[in-house]
Amino acid sequence: MLSPERMKFLRQLHNLSQKDIGDYMGVSKNYISQIENRKHTFSHEQYEKYINAIYAVSTAKKKQKEDTTAILDDVKEVEQDNKDKEKVEKIEEIQGHETDKNSSKKANK
Repeated sequence: MLSPERMKFLRQLHNLSQKDIGDYMGVSKNYISQIENRKHTFSHEQYEKYINAIYAVSTAKKKQKEDTTAILDDVKEVEQDNKDKEKVEKIEEIQGHETDKNSSKKANK
């Protein structure tokens, strides 16, 4: 069993707040603080819930970050496609004007 100090270190290592852990465990942030600062004793069951919370919450946050990154990548791709489409439309517009000019010149001859 890890000491409360090491439990806190493990939580911080995964960039999790006491609130994150407390929410997962169904306890308050203050309760987590008391455990980590040796102001409250905890059962083996609470210890396992704490460790499981670190794994579950950090995994969920990582997945959420990956999902967000994937969405942002998709948005960037759509934006790039739109820019490319606008460029093609401009080129076609310019080519259309040049074709019209050439047709006018031929008709005037």
